[in-house]
Order: sequence, then C-alpha cells, then structure tokens
Amino acid sequence: MHIENETIEIEWLVGACIMFKKDVLLELNGFDERYYMYGEDVDICFRLRKRGFKIFYMGDTSMFHYHAASSIKKRKTYFAALLQRESIYRFFKANYNLLNAFGYRFISMMSGLFRVLILLPVTMIAIIIKSDFTKNLINGLEKHIRIIFWSFGLESWTRKQIPD
Repeated sequence: MHIENETIEIEWLVGACIMFKKDVLLELNGFDERYYMYGEDVDICFRLRKRGFKIFYMGDTSMFHYHAASSIKKRKTYFAALLQRESIYRFFKANYNLLNAFGYRFISMMSGLFRVLILLPVTMIAIIIKSDFTKNLINGLEKHIRIIFWSFGLESWTRKQIPD
C-alpha cells in the first residue's frame, strides 16, 4: 500500500508528529509522566482513541525529527532499548493486565536470549580475527544481555528514571 500523499486513519503516531488542540490535551490531563522517555506517544494515542477521537496520518505533510537524539546523549547503546521496553511494560500493566505485562517481559527475555546465542560466537570470532565490526558486535551483545537482565527486573535504574 502506497500512502505517501494520502490521509488515512491509524492507531498511533510517533510523539514528534502529534498535533492536537490544547483543550484536547487538557481533557486527557496531559501526557502521562510515568513515561520518562518512549511510550508516551502510544499512551496518549490510546487514551485519545478510548475517548472517541480518531488519529490520522497526513501523507501530504512533512516534518523533520532527530530520532533518538536524547538517547544518544546517554552514550550507552542499551539506554534507549531498555527504556523503550520499560515504557511498553508500563503501558501493558496500566492498560491491560499484569499477565500481559509479564508476557511482554518473557518475550523480551526469550528474544534477548536468542540474540545472545547468535551474537556470542560471532563476537568471539570477530575478536579472534580482529574484525572492524568487533565493537558493534560487543555493543549489541551488551544490549541484549541487559535486556535479559531487565526482563528479570535486574535493571532497577529503568524504574528510577520513570516514577510510578
């Protein structure tokens, strides 16, 4: 489906692209501060749809956004990945139920384990042959190990970044 110049109804938009009237934001009591970074756009679109509002993608409109600019300042490859997961976990917990939230953690853990099982031998080979990609592989390995730790609740700093 080619939607470049079309206006279509969608489920949610990236936060940098959302526009609505101030009174609508006030009706929703603003953005939910439990989302430190990431997830606030999904949450506000979810709440808008629950109140009967529609969300549209306007293909004839353009904008420019420095994706992950705030995360890059943290200088850790896993920072954004963990905060995104924490926000999605909180979204499930707040809007569905604890079983869905823990199911999300379990899927994140399984995905992390699978990726570590693939990255570990590849990274070891890259270290042995002194590949130019070694640093990227090590960063990826660290990120997925930290995702596994997060899925067990061992990355407590993510909870401190986002107050309950």
